[in-house]
Amino acid sequence: MLRKARDYLEAHATEPLDLDRLARAAGIGIRSLQIGFQKHFGVSISDALRDIRLSLLNARLLRAAPGERVIDMAFELGFTHPSRMAEVYRSRYGESPSETLRRSR
Repeated sequence: MLRKARDYLEAHATEPLDLDRLARAAGIGIRSLQIGFQKHFGVSISDALRDIRLSLLNARLLRAAPGERVIDMAFELGFTHPSRMAEVYRSRYGESPSETLRRSR
């Protein structure tokens, strides 16, 4: 059940988080889903989604075409707060998203 939910998050990572749809996809209730994520993955559902989006952003930055901008990629992937996204990206990857982008070119 939780693996189904995680797979659903990955498949719909660019969409806003909808706990009702996620719970239906997993076949369990919302509260069980929340408890299960914390217990089995050690993170909340929103943190798991953020981590998936960060991985997607990193992959896109590393293969970005000339002229692509970090902000555009971030919004396309569902990030709504650029400064918070940059902060957690730096914490995870040890550099800012723009540094990754520059390094990839």
